[in-house]
Amino acid sequence: MERKIGIISDEIALDLETQLKWCEEYRIRAVQIRTVDGVGVKNITPSHALEIADSFRRIGTRVELLAANLGECCLSNSQQADAQIEDCKRLVVLAPHFGTKIIRAFAGFREKDIQFGWEYVLSFFRKVLEILPEDFVLVVENEPATYCPTPMEVLALSKELKDPRIRLLIDIGNLGFAPEIINAVRLAGSCSSEVAEKMTKMCHQIIGAVHIKNTFVRGMESRTVALNAGHFNLETHIEQLAGFGLGHLPICLEPYRPPQTDDETVLDEAMQAMPGGSGYGNLAAAEEDLNILRGWLGLPTIMGQREE
Repeated sequence: MERKIGIISDEIALDLETQLKWCEEYRIRAVQIRTVDGVGVKNITPSHALEIADSFRRIGTRVELLAANLGECCLSNSQQADAQIEDCKRLVVLAPHFGTKIIRAFAGFREKDIQFGWEYVLSFFRKVLEILPEDFVLVVENEPATYCPTPMEVLALSKELKDPRIRLLIDIGNLGFAPEIINAVRLAGSCSSEVAEKMTKMCHQIIGAVHIKNTFVRGMESRTVALNAGHFNLETHIEQLAGFGLGHLPICLEPYRPPQTDDETVLDEAMQAMPGGSGYGNLAAAEEDLNILRGWLGLPTIMGQREE
């Protein structure tokens, strides 16, 4: 069975018509919805959500998850946190209309809240879990190079709240494939096969989605790195995904391209821009990254050929 490749739809293009055409031409089987025609996912109406999902379904593509920015605020600020809870309520209503039960949390609590106390983070996620139906999943994306939780912080969150609905969304492009987890498994494997098996099982249970992107951030400095530059050793990461029994998860591309400039202010503003800003909706970048990824997976490249 061919490995599924997904993509964040607004990183192809900002308008739905182009997103659909591109996904059909390039045989994309899963999309993550963040914005459509300039409207953020939390503000899309239920009827429009149904139309979007049906449109993707007709070309053989399913909506994998809603790429919401839940928790992207200072969680110790009660007004901001309460507004995010209202967003969560809307997303829970919308998700079934899109045909999914997975919602992303892009929670910016690493630098903004831990210094104020872990309890603010726990309180926010407890409220989210009160809203979240039992058969839903909340994937928390890790981007510690910017401001999001590390894999270990997500594991700590999951353990503390004792709720299997919280999963880890790995962003390979920024920090590699969950290095703390991988190193733990390697160390455990050198000592005891039983412990290694338990660690592998833990990885299987906690990881709910996978992203690959072509950018990295170091401090306040942002640069573009070509996927084939070897900087992230993605072949190894993909082998690890398969080895941990995660081959069923689509690898989701993020073909974002920041401006080609040495002006740090321009770069930082571009990295902080909302979807639809500079660097998003890049058809050429999406085609380039897709063909590189297909090559790594041992699949033939696709040059805009429609599937028969």
